[in-house]
Amino acid sequence: MKLQSVVFLFLLFFFLCLPAFGASFVVGSNLDLADQNQGDGTCQTALGPPHNCTLRAAIEEANAHAGADTITFASQLSFSTDVTTIPDITGNDLTIDGSSQWNTTTNSPGVEIGVAGLEDGLVTIGTNTVIKGIFFSGGGTGIRVLGTGARIGGPGTHERNLFFSGTGVLLDSSSRSTTVQHNFFGTRNGENYGADNLYIGDTGIRIFGSGVGAGTVIEHNTIGEYRYGIHLDRCGVVKVDNNLIGKPDDGSKTPNEFGIFLESCNAEITNNTIAYNVNGQIFSHIGVAAGSPVITNNRIGSAYFTSPVSIYGAGGIYLTISNFPTNQNVNITGNIIESTTGDGINIAGGRATIQDNIVYNNGKNGVSLRDTQEGLISGNKIYANDDNGILLNYAQQVVVSNNIIGLGSGLNDNGNGLSGIRIENSSTNNLIGGPTQTSANLIGFNSASGIFITGAGTRDNDVAGNILGSTVLGTIGYFKAGNNHHGIAVYDNAEANSIGLSGNIISPNIILDSGWRGIAVNNSNHNRIVGNKIGTDGDSRKWGNTYSGIQVIGTNNILSDNTIANNGFGVVPAQAGIVIQEAASFNNQISENSIFNNEGKFFEGKVQADNSGNYSWQKQGHFKSAFVTATTTTPTNLNTSEFSLSVHGYVFPWPMFMPAIRGQ
Repeated sequence: MKLQSVVFLFLLFFFLCLPAFGASFVVGSNLDLADQNQGDGTCQTALGPPHNCTLRAAIEEANAHAGADTITFASQLSFSTDVTTIPDITGNDLTIDGSSQWNTTTNSPGVEIGVAGLEDGLVTIGTNTVIKGIFFSGGGTGIRVLGTGARIGGPGTHERNLFFSGTGVLLDSSSRSTTVQHNFFGTRNGENYGADNLYIGDTGIRIFGSGVGAGTVIEHNTIGEYRYGIHLDRCGVVKVDNNLIGKPDDGSKTPNEFGIFLESCNAEITNNTIAYNVNGQIFSHIGVAAGSPVITNNRIGSAYFTSPVSIYGAGGIYLTISNFPTNQNVNITGNIIESTTGDGINIAGGRATIQDNIVYNNGKNGVSLRDTQEGLISGNKIYANDDNGILLNYAQQVVVSNNIIGLGSGLNDNGNGLSGIRIENSSTNNLIGGPTQTSANLIGFNSASGIFITGAGTRDNDVAGNILGSTVLGTIGYFKAGNNHHGIAVYDNAEANSIGLSGNIISPNIILDSGWRGIAVNNSNHNRIVGNKIGTDGDSRKWGNTYSGIQVIGTNNILSDNTIANNGFGVVPAQAGIVIQEAASFNNQISENSIFNNEGKFFEGKVQADNSGNYSWQKQGHFKSAFVTATTTTPTNLNTSEFSLSVHGYVFPWPMFMPAIRGQ
């Protein structure tokens, strides 16, 4: 008897340790009937075939039954939450698969769940739920995910879900590692949308709550006809990849109001096509911080289409970034943004890194930064936008370097409608260009000025090392690319800005072929113009600006160490290298410039006059030219006079007697 007892206990232990096997349940009825014996592995209601297994009963049985269960459908059935009880999915490893009942006539799922009012169609709380091949309609939420590891849709034949519901998919705060893939929202076949000029519902895909984070992937979905295509609302790191969000208007259909709406979410938005959404492609409202998203390699606007429509939805990337915490930063890299009706990129607040994008043919500015700090705009091609290429509006410590602005993909004439770069509204301590060759911005063909700095409080900005008015095409050679107005302009009480300096490092701007002046200072004071090459690059390019090389209307400006040549020959009478408008200008220092084909080509030297203004100077060595002229600068306010009459310099091949220059 002892041996038999031992054997019995061993066998009992063996059967208890066997893994649970999954069951398959085939739904044949849309009646609202419960399962008779939950957990027995059989979907069985009180009625016989074909009504012995309902969707309600199948989910109840799967919740109670251990193992990886599958629910399929015997025919193309329709369910409605206002007459059918659909339990929450609480069990693990359940697959609900309607793909075998595909409607070939409409090319969409043949199994439909109608979601009434504010109700939910399917709610999954368990782990590893798979839902595929189902059509969700009505005013409620198609699928609400509260569990972990769910997969909504799939890449296989007929695995996509179709959503014409108020909200398609909602990932709630407790969901983890969910994948939403290959589904259609608002379109049956990816081409024609389901409503005529009306939104189907509020949101295609909504992710809500900081708990939704790493491991959540939204990929390969097609989304249209919603107010928000994707709404990322207070979530962690979520990957949004390779989706098609919005489509071109075919004359009767309306895409999303907003393509992707960001609200305090650190999303990775990559490789998507986002076009023709009515009020914004990637967007956050003023007052709603977008978080710190990474937006990379997306195609925004008409880049998706071989024959682009001329006007696409308002704005490309419009984001508000919170200044607190200070580590919030938006990173926008490698995108193509074209043919929107607003700004290509518009960032307000926080920090922004904008690199290696192509931004063109947008209805306002190419890139606009407002109230941003420590930003970087680098390596972008920005051209053919209706307003400015780049607008800095109350921006601080932004570096703008190594961009091509106003020249198209072939470096041809595709200027922006206003200035290449405009700095305004108390923008301070920004650097345009930099001290190295790779820092230079190439700026040409813009309808207004190449760089325009304006307004009281706009100060302490450095513009250094840029090339304005010229381009180079590989080994072919240089081509003129003049900006229509000034090369660089400082206007309307902008002060203490530096042109040609990066900090205290001289980094010459090359300014050629401008339609007006090389550099214009107009009603602005205390600016420094140092070390620039205006009308020449110092080598082969001798392309003067149409009017004067530099014009100053203002006080206490410094013009030093510039090379100014070939300017002012395009008008009658010919213009000077430097023009100081005396009636409104005083205390401007002009010293040590090289000015030729206008005035004095070489700087010969300087001497201190006595208290009465008398001076005497004798050259030690050769003069560099045949004639010498001079200016006088006062020691206290550094005000510089006009040029004196010239005297002969007696140029000889060896040192000989050099006459003294005397003056008063």
